[in-house]
Amino acid sequence: MKKLFTMFAISLIAINLFAVDYAQEFKDAFDRRDYQSTEKILKKWEKQDPKNVDMWYKNYFYYHHRSVNSKEHLDYAVKDKDGNLRTFPCDVPDQKLMLNAMSYIDKILDVYPDQINWHIIRFTSYANILYYDKAVESIEAMLKRSIENDNNWSWGDKEFKEKRDGMFGLLRNFQFSIAEFFVLSEEMMKRIVDLENSYYPNCPPVEAQLAYYYLLKEEPMTAIEILKKAYKKDSSYYFIPFLLSRAYEVDLEDKKQALFWAKKLLNYDDEKMKKYAREATARLESN
Repeated sequence: MKKLFTMFAISLIAINLFAVDYAQEFKDAFDRRDYQSTEKILKKWEKQDPKNVDMWYKNYFYYHHRSVNSKEHLDYAVKDKDGNLRTFPCDVPDQKLMLNAMSYIDKILDVYPDQINWHIIRFTSYANILYYDKAVESIEAMLKRSIENDNNWSWGDKEFKEKRDGMFGLLRNFQFSIAEFFVLSEEMMKRIVDLENSYYPNCPPVEAQLAYYYLLKEEPMTAIEILKKAYKKDSSYYFIPFLLSRAYEVDLEDKKQALFWAKKLLNYDDEKMKKYAREATARLESN
């Protein structure tokens, strides 16, 4: 028995001595920017341990890095507001490399469906390579999960305390990021807002994002009507008076109403909004 135990112990030592530290090998090869070796290491690691979550992280990181540093030129066709087909030249991250990266995010979310950071990464990455249908599908998956987990999210291994409003804040930031390319992303943005409304009807953050969509479409009166109705239902969401102030000042040049809504922002416990309110008040009262 003692001999058997000794043989077992020796076997364990031998395994440890010859075990490959794939994480360290990956780091060494990647730091040298030896991409050929890096890919070989990742493939060996995946073959050896296909359900290793750290390996999934490393694959995502590697292929995402290669994608954003390997731009490709595309001509993206889209209909304008008059129904005419227009073509826009775009330089986007390498689509094939990014799709490879995305396949590992899917694996991560299968294991950690309540880590909201990976949901955000997934739909923004799809949007970056103009895979708008996949971006919308990914947002719907997040909204569906938010109902299932009652917005009990984490950000990595840390609690995501902002819950529902935090999720909509991240979606709002995404809307801001794609607004610059509104002629390309208009249809996607409307689909996103419609999805949000289907999962969260009569929700002020969603109504604010719908109003933002109409401001981008240069329909300020429609946006203002939506915002005022949302404010009557729930005045606690600071983004509503912010958008009202901006709509009156920028779109309608109505300084009186812009000032009225800007001053409302001083009542919210958000330093950025208070700063904006003070600056807007000084600007509007000086003219």
